[in-house]
Amino acid sequence: MHPTFFFQEIKSLTSQLAFTYASNKAAGFPFNLLFTGLSGQTKERMDNLGDSGYKRWTKTEWWQEGFERLWQRDSAGDQNPASDSETQATSPEDGQRTSSPYLQKIVYLTADSEEELTELLADETYIIGGIVDHNRYKVSSVPRAVVLGVDAVGD
Repeated sequence: MHPTFFFQEIKSLTSQLAFTYASNKAAGFPFNLLFTGLSGQTKERMDNLGDSGYKRWTKTEWWQEGFERLWQRDSAGDQNPASDSETQATSPEDGQRTSSPYLQKIVYLTADSEEELTELLADETYIIGGIVDHNRYKVSSVPRAVVLGVDAVGD
């Protein structure tokens, strides 16, 4: 969650999260959803909507931490598959992806990417980036994906 979101952007984001959940729930083959970066005013708004109804959404998990936790040590010190020194996302100097097989299975979805998503693969993790990446934050998702060392694709 971007630290400088205005109330209207938070309202839009929470509506989009609910829409994402409802669409997935109604899908013929719903998948598990992991919502990350739920903190601050966004968490407060979600908690105040429908008596924290989001906590009862099926097939969902909510993290206060960002999605980077997928490949870093968690707070308990457990090792995630991609958290060793070989799998650090990218070097800011060269912007090149690591050779980590784990990071290569993470795809950052954003409309700002020039690369088109042509198929969904069961063994890949898809991050929906830029839900509220219009107007003030236009084109911020692709550089973030590059720094993290994951592919950015869109429509």
